[in-house]
Amino acid sequence: MNKLEALTAYLINANLVDAKQIESVVDSVTLYPAGRVTASDQVVLAEKHVSCTFFITHYPLANLHENELFARLVAWLLEFDGDHLGQRDIDISVSVLDVYRCNLEFEVKFVENLVVIEQASGDVVFKQKRYALLP
Repeated sequence: MNKLEALTAYLINANLVDAKQIESVVDSVTLYPAGRVTASDQVVLAEKHVSCTFFITHYPLANLHENELFARLVAWLLEFDGDHLGQRDIDISVSVLDVYRCNLEFEVKFVENLVVIEQASGDVVFKQKRYALLP
């Protein structure tokens, strides 16, 4: 769930809202076994498709247009998960609290590889060899 943590940190560091106003959770993970060897002798054991939900409370409509947030969100996704972005839409639910604030909820789906590298002390055994998990 590296991308979930990275996107959450990115949104917090954008200083659009206070860190206490942003919450992100993993809804589901689907693994697609691969078992393919890369050019650098790593093994992609699986693709992880991770579905996450982000909640932003009391987004300051009076000070910031919501497009400030949307532009940052899409720019980050294009840069760090761009290979998969065209495969999905980003639906954003907006609950207007008053003319100054709203709550936002949106789902993001990431694709991450589950990668190992051969290592004698590794904990993962695959095809009679030992591997260590890469972060």
